[in-house]
Amino acid sequence: MSAWSGAREVIVCDTQPQRLEIAHQFGATQTALVREDLDAPAKLVRKVSDGRGVDIAFDMTGDPAALEAGIHLLRTGGRYIWVGAVYEARPTAMSAETIVRKLLSIQGVHNYTPKISRRRGVSRPDPHAISV
Repeated sequence: MSAWSGAREVIVCDTQPQRLEIAHQFGATQTALVREDLDAPAKLVRKVSDGRGVDIAFDMTGDPAALEAGIHLLRTGGRYIWVGAVYEARPTAMSAETIVRKLLSIQGVHNYTPKISRRRGVSRPDPHAISV
């Protein structure tokens, strides 16, 4: 969707190579396999953006470690969209100073509430689900 909306670069990071192949089919211009190198997203973003950072980042894992790492990939004035992190997890640690100094915006997006999720028997995200 980002590519179709005119994004110059679309970077997708995942732990599964098959998902990265699918991401290319959906318009990803760059991909990073995070399984072996947890710093791969940061390295790729620095290279592609000439050190500036990305304009917008989406996290679809809800994993606190991934959410914390993603904040550092954003440029000044960047937007961070968290999708579907509606399950029990440790608190996510963020530096208020980083958010304020870099003028960042964080927005949560969901289509169901934790109560509905528990009623459906969903307590954690499916690690095999494909999200691009």
